[in-house]
Amino acid sequence: MFQRLGRAVVRLWPFLLVAWICALVGVQWAAPEWDAVVRDGEFDFLPHDSPSLRGEEVFKRSFPDDVLASSVVIVVRRVRNPDGLLQRDKDFIEYELKSAIEKIAEADGGLAHSADSDASEKDDSDAEANGNVNDNNPEANGDERSIISRVRTLNDKSIGHFLISDDKKATLVIVELTTEFLDARNKETIDAIERLIDNDQGFRKKIPPGLDLATSGPATVGRDMIQAGTESSKSTERWTLILVIALLVGIYRAPFLAIIPLVTVFVATKFTMALLALLSDSNLVEFFRDLEIYVTILSYGAGVDYCLFLIARYKEELESGNTVSDALANALGKVGAALTASASTVMCGIGMMVFAEFGKFRQAGVGITLGLFIVLCATLTFTPTLLRLVGSLAFWPRVPNRQIASTAGWISSTSLFARIMELDAFRTFWRRVGQLILQRPGWVWLGSVGVMLPFAVIGVMYYSYLSYGLLTELPPDRPSVLGAKAVQSHFPAGVVGPVTIILTNPQLNFTEHSDIIADLTKRLAREKETSNIANIRSVSDPYGVSFDLSKTPLATQLLFRKLSHDYYVSTGDDSHPHAARIDVIFKEDPFTRDSIQHLNELLQTVDAEYLGHLLGLIITPTGSPRITEIVEGTAAEQSGLRPGDRIVRIGKRSPSNANPLNDLSELREALVAAAKDEQLTILVERTGTDGQATTAEFQLQPARKLGPALETEILAVGPSASIRDLKEVTDRDQIRIDILVLSGVFLILVILLRRPAISMYLIVSVFFSYLATLGVTFAVFYCLDPAGFGGLDWKVPMFLFTILIAVGEDYNIFLMTRIDEEQHKHGSVDGVIVALERTGGIISSCGLIMAGTFCSLLFGTLIGMHQLGFALAFGVLLDTFVVRPILVPAYLVMLYRGRFGAFGKLLGAGRIEDDSVNTTQVEIANTADQKSDESKFEHQAASGEMEVETDQDVPSVPVSPDK
Repeated sequence: MFQRLGRAVVRLWPFLLVAWICALVGVQWAAPEWDAVVRDGEFDFLPHDSPSLRGEEVFKRSFPDDVLASSVVIVVRRVRNPDGLLQRDKDFIEYELKSAIEKIAEADGGLAHSADSDASEKDDSDAEANGNVNDNNPEANGDERSIISRVRTLNDKSIGHFLISDDKKATLVIVELTTEFLDARNKETIDAIERLIDNDQGFRKKIPPGLDLATSGPATVGRDMIQAGTESSKSTERWTLILVIALLVGIYRAPFLAIIPLVTVFVATKFTMALLALLSDSNLVEFFRDLEIYVTILSYGAGVDYCLFLIARYKEELESGNTVSDALANALGKVGAALTASASTVMCGIGMMVFAEFGKFRQAGVGITLGLFIVLCATLTFTPTLLRLVGSLAFWPRVPNRQIASTAGWISSTSLFARIMELDAFRTFWRRVGQLILQRPGWVWLGSVGVMLPFAVIGVMYYSYLSYGLLTELPPDRPSVLGAKAVQSHFPAGVVGPVTIILTNPQLNFTEHSDIIADLTKRLAREKETSNIANIRSVSDPYGVSFDLSKTPLATQLLFRKLSHDYYVSTGDDSHPHAARIDVIFKEDPFTRDSIQHLNELLQTVDAEYLGHLLGLIITPTGSPRITEIVEGTAAEQSGLRPGDRIVRIGKRSPSNANPLNDLSELREALVAAAKDEQLTILVERTGTDGQATTAEFQLQPARKLGPALETEILAVGPSASIRDLKEVTDRDQIRIDILVLSGVFLILVILLRRPAISMYLIVSVFFSYLATLGVTFAVFYCLDPAGFGGLDWKVPMFLFTILIAVGEDYNIFLMTRIDEEQHKHGSVDGVIVALERTGGIISSCGLIMAGTFCSLLFGTLIGMHQLGFALAFGVLLDTFVVRPILVPAYLVMLYRGRFGAFGKLLGAGRIEDDSVNTTQVEIANTADQKSDESKFEHQAASGEMEVETDQDVPSVPVSPDK
């Protein structure tokens, strides 16, 4: 097949060259701008059934007057005044700052949260029902309005009291937006607000002396994230080109030979991105903005590697005396299958990401796989046309005729530079490594594993120690980071992203049963310090649990009760159930890993307290349900139950051999099953004074009818809730994709190599390399910033795993196919060493180039990209300089020498070499190859052809003397 392809490409190369150029021009002309058709955001890519998205849906329907989107937070401070903000400062905020921001909104069509926006909200609901991703965008529904919903200050009747710090030195101005915090449309509005504060001289003259203003908030963080991502994308593409050119010229010392792979990959990458933009514009597939970075680095890294493997084989064919056309055809015929198999392995590994739940991973699987496929097609068809086009110029400045090299050309054959170029460093290095492996394979293998093992252990230990923070991703000089520090110096860090707990029930009216919310608030307040909570606000405590509303005048109490009821409680109707909200402000950044843990604990506590409220008990939130307290004034006081009792079963018809209850979810299920009973039969396990556990059965009258009350759904919204869902989804994806990638790549190896045991070793070796790389990356970035390091970015393990496994097995295929070829000539053991020597240089070169493309991520702005770039570069170098050329050959030498005894055949030994084999055989083989090359040169010289040099890196072209 590939022989025919090679002949066709050589014969039709002018047509293919024109076809590729026309295809690129055509698709670039038809494709829209990438930024215009991609989606922004992070949490929009969560599965539709995620609890946080369900909570947001309930919130929007139950509290339509409160915008659940993003916001710009302006912190206004007067630090040096002991008494804090002055009255003139507050007047400035209300009459100057707020008015100026509202004028910005008016310039764009007015505030979205206006009295005449009811029709727009109806359109939003219809758009949401039809799956419109821009459901919060008024412009998307034909209403030309600003994305600013409203501006809240300390005079706001609903939340104004919460916007001033305890030290009275700072207040927050909340600019609520209708868009998600990572929406690109936020940029223009945020930039306008920052220009107003920083550069508008007329406005700055109105700022009272000594008053400081800074911007932060989720939307500002999102704007800075998008800007950093765009900067990283441009920087990555620029430095990818620079690094790849430098590496190609440095390794191959031939500028045109370096340009040909670059032109191939450049055309393929541009074609891919235009095609992806067309697919996204046609609504066939959605893509995220940063996908361009991943497609670029993978396409350049893999594409240049494929081109170099083709050129290396092309060089061998030229050295055999073939013409340019025949050499190209033969090279394609001989490496086409290996290139396709290798690329298929990478595409299969990365393509497994399409099975992920998280949208970004799934889209990366589609986009990167398509890019690699186009790169492979370009390598097999476009690269040969370029080689055929430039002819012998591909190898300039090497002059392939010894007779004229000393007097013609740019470089004299007797010059020092020419002698340096003649050195074959890679081949010499791997020849020596091969001799060492041949002499002491066991020690080499153990030494390599011993060096990697400690880092692999670190990788396993801190596998889940990941960072989900956004501020930690950004450089410290970004406006959002500086603003966040200003906010956190006066307010709890969680004030910019509070957690809202929503209780929703189709039958239970929380206005009539406000005691449920009051009890929940009171019981949560007891956990305030241990749960890292700064404040809790609900309908029973609208100003927070630390504020005593009863000390205010009665008229004020009545007014605030009315306002707080409208804010915290929603009466249901046919369109949505009853709902109540409890706002919880944590002391920590809502995007940190610890906030996820505290949110989980909070939800468990709310669930336990709610179920306990129904029974008149206080129950442990985790583990098997255990009674910690009996609520006074309830039927539980007379039931005989005691603190310390462990609830084993609920329900009088429960069989005696039923499994005991293990957690709250099982307790809820048991209550649902027994909800129709007038009295509950509760079986508990009680520990006596003698330490012996006994069981006892009690009857309990529930505090209220269980049926309707048990239908209450407890949800959470806010940044921490979204981050929690992101972590849970990506954790599941990591396990699923790991299994699929390893299984898929293993099957491909078995099909290609037909050696299941050796294929399994290859998989294990690459997985071991992945763990070691993860450990090294963790250790390096921890050492760079021990105090501020919060873990590796959550995207690093997934992308590192899929790329490293796929690329590692890609190189495995090249090595193993060459080993199989050389074993037929030199025997089982010597074939391994000869293959190592002859492929070590090209694999090392490709590894350097691949690592160079990944290093381009280090020149971006996002910290997560730095971590991923370092991890990928180090992982590829570890794979190409340790795993592939040392761990694999050393293992195979031990296997074929029979070091594993009776297990050798099970491990895929096949024919076993005798231990007496030594390095002399390989040296004889090398000498024979050298003599063969010399005889080949003498034959070509005698036949009138120009000499082909034996340099490993840059081939020479045989031409007739008249040329």
